[in-house]
Amino acid sequence: MHNSEKKNWKTAVELLLLILYIGLHVFILLNHEAFRDEAQAWTIAKNTTLRELFADLCIEGHPCLWYLIIRPFAKMGLSYRYFGIISMVFMGISAAVLLWRSPFPLSLKAVVLFSFAFCYNSPVMPRTYCVITLLIVLLAMLWPRRVEKSLLYGSLIGLLFQSHIILAGFAGGLVLELAIQWIRGKCRERKLLCGILIPCGSALFTGAELYQRPDVPKYVNSTASSLLSRLELDPQKLLDSIYELEETVWGESICEAPVGPVTGKTLLLLVFLGLLAALIAAVFARRRWGQFGGIFLVGLGGFGFALGVRLFIYSGGYHMTVCYFLMLIFLAWAVFATMEERSIRLPAGLVLAVALVLTCAIWIPGANYDLHHAYSGSKATADMIRDTLPEGSVIAVKQHHMTPSVSAYTDSDRKDITFWSIDTKEPFQIFVWGAEYPPTDAYGVVLAVEEAFPELEHCYYLSCGESAHDERLKLFYSFEEENPLEENYWLYQVLP
Repeated sequence: MHNSEKKNWKTAVELLLLILYIGLHVFILLNHEAFRDEAQAWTIAKNTTLRELFADLCIEGHPCLWYLIIRPFAKMGLSYRYFGIISMVFMGISAAVLLWRSPFPLSLKAVVLFSFAFCYNSPVMPRTYCVITLLIVLLAMLWPRRVEKSLLYGSLIGLLFQSHIILAGFAGGLVLELAIQWIRGKCRERKLLCGILIPCGSALFTGAELYQRPDVPKYVNSTASSLLSRLELDPQKLLDSIYELEETVWGESICEAPVGPVTGKTLLLLVFLGLLAALIAAVFARRRWGQFGGIFLVGLGGFGFALGVRLFIYSGGYHMTVCYFLMLIFLAWAVFATMEERSIRLPAGLVLAVALVLTCAIWIPGANYDLHHAYSGSKATADMIRDTLPEGSVIAVKQHHMTPSVSAYTDSDRKDITFWSIDTKEPFQIFVWGAEYPPTDAYGVVLAVEEAFPELEHCYYLSCGESAHDERLKLFYSFEEENPLEENYWLYQVLP
């Protein structure tokens, strides 16, 4: 087969992989039910002014990029039901860049494309991870020309700082590596200095965005209290917490599976340590430490900081683990792009392939469940509201973290229905983490609704995860099916 024929065959296979990837995720997306985290971001972007949005960032714990991206679509009236189109576009572009611009062999490209790093989580669930994926593959593509393209490279790092706090160490490592290029004097052009200063400015801005001001509620789901006691670190608890993180990455079924005298978790650790040792040995043997040093620095900053965030700031869920795999893809991409020696590429490629193949144990069951079951009761409840409630109805709600799931769907379908907050005495806009309101019993719900809407005939009360008992609250609808997020809803009609 001639070179031109090989190239045409390779291009055809890559195009087929892209079509399969997009087709698979469009199919899953059409069956996906968006839930609380997606709805929370949507309502913040849609129902706040820019000033209110930035004031809320320190409570949410996320920088501004994702909110600013989805804000125009939400403001212009895109239905929440089609919110996932945004993430699918970002991931489709990321997949194309991977297939046509990465230095990986075709087999490794296929492994990366159909791993958890690219599949299900980021393209189907509209969250900031789709933006992170595109930023990281673009940065990896620019790695060999980062000095020459320093303005673009630095701007992308700056955007990465604005994507997710867990990636601050990774972005910082990229900046530090670029600064080393300046210090070494290989290039002293002004654009390289600007390429360094742009992300530094973004990092400072991120700190200002997330700085916890004393006048706002504080919400941090932290595991630090279990690891630190009066500033004294318990080493055993710390080691146990690090050890348990692997189950979040690959799942309990793989990590706890018996493999001879050890568990899968232990075997994986030994395999990765062996491959890493082989990679480092090959780098030294080939005298390529100078080029590998920058890659190692970025990886150390990225994984070290991410681990610190998971342990001491926010334990998070399995969604955040996609960042680990994306950083690993970047590091392997950089190795392949700058080092041609097979003895170096082989262990780097094997580390990436083994890590990503195992992630199928996470995303395939999740996608299969999404196709056949509801992750929450929000969509079914919103469908009932859309099809049943009279025009001009008012739905009273408590400030609850599950309320945005229903209100976002309903707002896209029925503009005439108002969600009204019992706690703020205003139309419901967003849920604020950490805000405290006095408890309201069923009788208090009736009084609040009657006072606010004395002459309105069609008033309802949406209860999230709790039942209401009062003779003037008549159960109108309930969703009590078992679902992973425990998002159950009861809708009561407020009788006159």
